Amino acid sequence: MKRIRIEMTGSPKPFGFKTKEQFMEALTPFNVFATKITHNPDFLVTNSLESETLKMQRAKADHIPVVTYGQLIDKYRVEMRKRKIEEIKNKMRTA
Repeated sequence: MKRIRIEMTGSPKPFGFKTKEQFMEALTPFNVFATKITHNPDFLVTNSLESETLKMQRAKADHIPVVTYGQLIDKYRVEMRKRKIEEIKNKMRTA
């Protein structure tokens, strides 16, 4: 599985995550890791595609794809559900 490096700007709260750390915990099993914008991430993740933060400006200048927290989570949502179902099944088997 390819390692995906992301940088984050803005807040993940509108997408159901209290903190960026909680957002990363959900994605770590999918080989997604946080990095700095200066290290050429695969994506910049933002709460708003209209944001004008310095990170957004840098991403645009460096042609780094920009996605929202929601778009990135949607990419992995089906796999998350499968893993959660399997986890529940395993707990039921051992109970």
